[in-house]
Amino acid sequence: PPSSGPDDDAPVANDDALMRPPTVIDGLANPSADLIVQEINIRTESLREYNQLYLAASTSKKEEIDRTPGIWPVGRSKRAIVTSRYGYRKDPFTRDLSFHDGLDIGAPYGSPIIATGKGKVISSGWDKYLGNCVRIDHGGGLVTVYGHMKKTTVSIGDAVVKGTEVGKLGSTGRSTGAHVHYEVRINGKAIDPERYLAE
Repeated sequence: PPSSGPDDDAPVANDDALMRPPTVIDGLANPSADLIVQEINIRTESLREYNQLYLAASTSKKEEIDRTPGIWPVGRSKRAIVTSRYGYRKDPFTRDLSFHDGLDIGAPYGSPIIATGKGKVISSGWDKYLGNCVRIDHGGGLVTVYGHMKKTTVSIGDAVVKGTEVGKLGSTGRSTGAHVHYEVRINGKAIDPERYLAE
């Protein structure tokens, strides 16, 4: 057999070597400049992809937080008080036991009512029970409702963010005094709004 030369055991930089994962030069005593450059390029691309995924996840999480109702519709001051909670209560008109599917918050007449999360206005106008009323779609089946307003200050299709004024507090519709009737609905089903409200 032919005699072995001094370089016969040295690794060969073939196509397989160039396609290896970012450890392409691990175990090589004297990697070529081409392999070192390839290693740098692979690691740089891997880091770039990781950063893109991280930024996308961060943006998605921020968007979710922005859209989730998390503030009080009339602010949380001493002048705003809960007058009726979600759940069973005596109807203020009939005095019969009935289910109240929202949260009533009293405040001075004409106080600004604000969107509790980012979304799009899907209705703004008169409702026979809620009077002047606004509904906001926050995506993912989540909708908030603001009722009994003196007037609305947004229109259907308007984009809103947390804190955008949507109307003025009043006592329109089936109401016994100045307050906002506030609902949170998921896929059409009312849930307790206080689960979403920060202290």
